[in-house]
Amino acid sequence: MHETPEHEAGFVGSKRIKFRGIARVPLDSISFSDTSVTQVPIIDKNDVHQLKNTFLSGESFRYDEKNYISALVHADQLDEALDNAKLDRLALISKPDKMTYPILRFPIGYTLCGLQGQHRILAEREVLLEDDMWWTVRLYVQEEHSNPKDVLDGEKFRMIRICQIYERSKEEKRWWAGLTYTMQKDFKQLTKHIGFMREVDRLIQIPGLWSSVKMGVLRRMFVLKCDEELIHYLRHINTIWHQIASHLGKDLWAIDDATVEYLQLRAPGISPTDRRAVSVAMESGQLFPLLVDSQRRVRLLASILDIQALIPTIQTFFDNLLYLEPCAKVMKGLLGPKPRLTVRRSFEAAFSNPSDHFVEEAEGVFRIGHSGSDILMSSYKQLWLYSMRHFPEMAGMAPKKENGQPNPRVKEPNSWLWYDFAAMAKQLGFETAKSKEILSTNPDVTIARKVLLEARPQDRYYFDKEQLDLYTRQISEMLATAKRRTSFNSHSKEIVSKNREARSHRSGRPYEDSQVVDKRLLFLPTISNKWPLGECEEVTSYFVKRDFFTSFFDIDYEDRRYPANSHDTISDSVSPTICRNKVSLESYQTGVADLDVNWNGEISEHKGTGDSVTGVAQESRQQPGRKVDLAKAYHFGLLRKNERKLSGVSEKHQKMIKRVIKQSATQRLQRKKMYRRLNHK
Repeated sequence: MHETPEHEAGFVGSKRIKFRGIARVPLDSISFSDTSVTQVPIIDKNDVHQLKNTFLSGESFRYDEKNYISALVHADQLDEALDNAKLDRLALISKPDKMTYPILRFPIGYTLCGLQGQHRILAEREVLLEDDMWWTVRLYVQEEHSNPKDVLDGEKFRMIRICQIYERSKEEKRWWAGLTYTMQKDFKQLTKHIGFMREVDRLIQIPGLWSSVKMGVLRRMFVLKCDEELIHYLRHINTIWHQIASHLGKDLWAIDDATVEYLQLRAPGISPTDRRAVSVAMESGQLFPLLVDSQRRVRLLASILDIQALIPTIQTFFDNLLYLEPCAKVMKGLLGPKPRLTVRRSFEAAFSNPSDHFVEEAEGVFRIGHSGSDILMSSYKQLWLYSMRHFPEMAGMAPKKENGQPNPRVKEPNSWLWYDFAAMAKQLGFETAKSKEILSTNPDVTIARKVLLEARPQDRYYFDKEQLDLYTRQISEMLATAKRRTSFNSHSKEIVSKNREARSHRSGRPYEDSQVVDKRLLFLPTISNKWPLGECEEVTSYFVKRDFFTSFFDIDYEDRRYPANSHDTISDSVSPTICRNKVSLESYQTGVADLDVNWNGEISEHKGTGDSVTGVAQESRQQPGRKVDLAKAYHFGLLRKNERKLSGVSEKHQKMIKRVIKQSATQRLQRKKMYRRLNHK
């Protein structure tokens, strides 16, 4: 049970502050004497005198956004003032030309409760002419819930849960009446999940997070079967907002809807643009208008400006499920149609620790990772990253449409990518009945047969069986000769997402162009480094995708041991019909010259640069004439049957090979000792 006193619980639950818009209000209609809402600040005569002199200089500060003041107004009086001015509520929300907001005149004797800006008002009263005494005001309504059916879905959810927490059963029944049967069913299903509710209950205390929530989206959470990932995102929301709220104490009710909407998806600790916007909004009173203590506002601003992630909300949580959904569909494609367990538990059950831990650095480019304590999660996250890169070609769901461009075409599932995905899963240690079924087929044959059958209307044309088999085999053999394009450069990986992402593009399924550009970066060694490609100066589309991933998954110590731009790689550049035949090579660095040895035993020497020895080992029958690092291959017994070839190698080069072998063994032993010490700590 929560320890919040009953009267505080009642205040948090029954009242909320809602932003209504901006208007010009006569100074006589603004008061700062309502101590029931906020503490009246002490008047500093020096500040008033200084402001008076500033206003006398002739400059108009009433139109400057940072000088707007905030005030509370009763809903009835606001509606009456709008009727008298023959305006609707939208007139206060839409931004007018030249900042000329409408003037609202309130009934005689009624005053708005000013929340800050008293010194400005006092100075203006001494300067302005009598018929020109007005100020630009942000209007907030303090609402009390009466009829549950008139309340937004998110607020219904929040109120029911508050009543359950504080055991107010009579009031709880009243709120249940505001939900449809389907909503009630979804809500009850959610409350049975202890992991979800543990995080939700911490967020309940922040009223501004819930106004935009739609109850109908709860069902999407259950269908995904990604409980661990969803709980991680909710925990991420809690972490960020409790960092913000740490300076509010018990005044969490001061976090209003407009403040949450303004802050969400900004990264003030990264983006100078977001940093300036948040600073101006805090200075003007637009953010946290009910918080008038200047020292607390300064501390609160410093806390917000320190956030180096996109500020998440409940709304962004549900928006990002639209991105997680196609990725989860790809993951579940290896588990069968209706997995009984969650996606993570299903993959854990299908995992067997491989002899070598592979880490993918670029598409089809692998290296041996460090032997850590959590190889399972590292491999699991690599599968999710694969799904993020290729969901448009595997899940039958398209990215978002770019402005001014046609709708992206929904692509049919690509059988080669599914085969490659299953092969990668097997290589990482995951094997399921469905993945075995996929690997038992040849994707080239599948594609070839599909091309032949769809080339003509099947109700009018056909192939003889012998012809179909022959042509299928011929086309599949042609496809098997394709060579993989590789954009990976072992000496430089300067692939940077340059485009600044607008705030409206920072959640949900990615847009078409950014999906194409950023997929080159969605690999664990890059994702796991906070600044993998130089320090960010703005929020880019890649930053958004990295934030999406780190919101649903932990990036822990084990992941950070895989530095980006590593040189020690092994790749598969042959046809995909070979099931990702990677050779297990230990990752190590040498300071000596690289030795390239081809299958004829010829050796060429390159000047040492301090980079790690790089090599690509493939069986000779697959890649005849392919150069291979004989030092590595010899060390791991891959060429033991070809030891006789060393007889044709000069004594100088034999010494160099043996020195490489000796140094790699020594370094491997040193790393093992270091990892034991770190794990022990």
